[in-house]
Amino acid sequence: MPGNLIKFEDFSKIPVEFFGFKQIVLFEKLLDHIKTKTEYFPAIPLNLLVKRVKEFHLSSRQISINEYSYINNAFVYEDILKNELSSLQNRINTFYIPNSKLTKKDAELIMASFRDISKDMLNGGISGSLFDYLKNRKESLTSEQFYSDYHSIMNCLFKNFKNRILEGIK
Repeated sequence: MPGNLIKFEDFSKIPVEFFGFKQIVLFEKLLDHIKTKTEYFPAIPLNLLVKRVKEFHLSSRQISINEYSYINNAFVYEDILKNELSSLQNRINTFYIPNSKLTKKDAELIMASFRDISKDMLNGGISGSLFDYLKNRKESLTSEQFYSDYHSIMNCLFKNFKNRILEGIK
C-alpha cells in the first residue's frame, strides 16, 4: 500500500459530487474516500484533481446553459447586439465624427463592419480580423492604410463592444 498512488482509471470512478466541495472539505472527503474505499495510498495526484474539478464545474455550467432554449437565447443575443450596435453608433456620432477622428463616410464603413461582426457573432463567432471586415466594405483598403487610419479606433470600439456584450449577457 505505501507508495501505491491511485491510477487515472480509478480516480475517474470517484463520484463526481466530491469535486464540487470547497478546498478543505474536498481534500478531506477525497482522502477519506481513497483511504476507505480503495487499496491506494491516501494521496491526491494534482493533475487528476484539477482535471476532475474542471470537468465538474464545466458540466454543471453546461447544464445551466442548456436549461434555456436556443430560440430564447437567440432573441436575447439579438437584442443585446442591437443595443450595443446602437450604442456604438451613438459613440461614433457624438465623439469620433465631431472630434474629426472619423469622416461620415469612414464612420459608415466602420458601422457596416460592426454589423457584419454582429451577424457573425450570432452565427458562432468572428471570421477574420478587423482589417478583413473593413476590407470587405472598402476593397481598395491596404494593410498600411488600415493600421495608420483605422486600427486604433476600430480596436478601441471593438474592445468596448465585446465588453458591453459580455455585460449584457451576464
